[in-house]
Amino acid sequence: MKYDRAHKAVDRTWKVGDRVLLQDTSLKPGSSHVITKPRFVGPYVIKDVVGHPDVGQTLDDEVTGKELQHLVSNDRLKRYNVNWEQFNARLPSLQTGPGVLTK
Repeated sequence: MKYDRAHKAVDRTWKVGDRVLLQDTSLKPGSSHVITKPRFVGPYVIKDVVGHPDVGQTLDDEVTGKELQHLVSNDRLKRYNVNWEQFNARLPSLQTGPGVLTK
């Protein structure tokens, strides 16, 4: 709590319909599978928020539409953003011209 206050951390708030990725907790820190297996799976859609947003969320698989069996806590979720236009706008543009080396 002291760290959060000092760094002005903002609590994540989830709403029904938000798209999220779910952290795969079966990976152990330092495991060699970390390189070959993604840390986050999904995307999922939040179907219901149970209690306070930190308590748990009910998720539906976006592709199959099936509901996950267990509640998921707030710390295992990451917002899923598919707006590629904003992402590509942040990337440096590829320049060609007289001072630029090309392969």
